[in-house]
Amino acid sequence: MRAEAVIRLRFSSRRQLKVALEALKPETRATLSRRCRTQIYDKGNSLTVIFEARDTSALRAAVNSYLRWMLLTKTVVESVNLVGSKVKG
Repeated sequence: MRAEAVIRLRFSSRRQLKVALEALKPETRATLSRRCRTQIYDKGNSLTVIFEARDTSALRAAVNSYLRWMLLTKTVVESVNLVGSKVKG
């Protein structure tokens, strides 16, 4: 059985998106498992990850890992921006 999923995460700015994209790209090269393949790209202010897995268990594991990485990256990028704006102003 094949399983697929698409996740999109919107960022406040294109700059934040680029930082997150560069942080996550290495994970797509270091495949989590031979049972799942991922593709990552940006469009507008959104980051999109496409998952293609052999089965739902592999899909669930990959999606959970990427969601944690994506949300952590987004939180860090937004926190750095917030701190940076407080220092400037």
